[in-house]
Amino acid sequence: MRLSGNWLVKASQREIWAALTGSSYCHWWPEACQEMRRVSDGPANSGSSAYQIATNGWLSRPLLWRLELLEVAPGRRVAMRASRDLVGHMDWTLEKDSPWTVVNFDGEIAVQRSGMLTHLGIVIEPFIQSHINWVMQRGEIGLRTEISLRNSASSRLSPLVPR
Repeated sequence: MRLSGNWLVKASQREIWAALTGSSYCHWWPEACQEMRRVSDGPANSGSSAYQIATNGWLSRPLLWRLELLEVAPGRRVAMRASRDLVGHMDWTLEKDSPWTVVNFDGEIAVQRSGMLTHLGIVIEPFIQSHINWVMQRGEIGLRTEISLRNSASSRLSPLVPR
């Protein structure tokens, strides 16, 4: 299944990178991530870190999958590989378009084991793709909300914190 998103967010690449790679990922995008924990840690920017992620499956039990970072260019790009219940590849790229940042997400995944979905196969594929599209839309809304909340928290502290 194809995953894609092309989001235009009014924020710096640094702000978006912090949200995409920080521990708040499951907070601002719960439709894609219920739980995430680091399972291996490589050298900085090596792309060898891995995470265990739980995602609520649609018409299914939760999907448990491993996300491995293959290539990391801080503030610009991260390439990833998924394995276990979800198998495939995904890429985030960020491009500055002042004062906005273009956030591109591109990937291809397949569901390996998913209870009812295994038995329904191709019949339910259009519904799954529709659900994926909805999840991607919710991700854009969640990212914009997260950036807005971070900026409002920062502005409340600005008189106290020198910049």
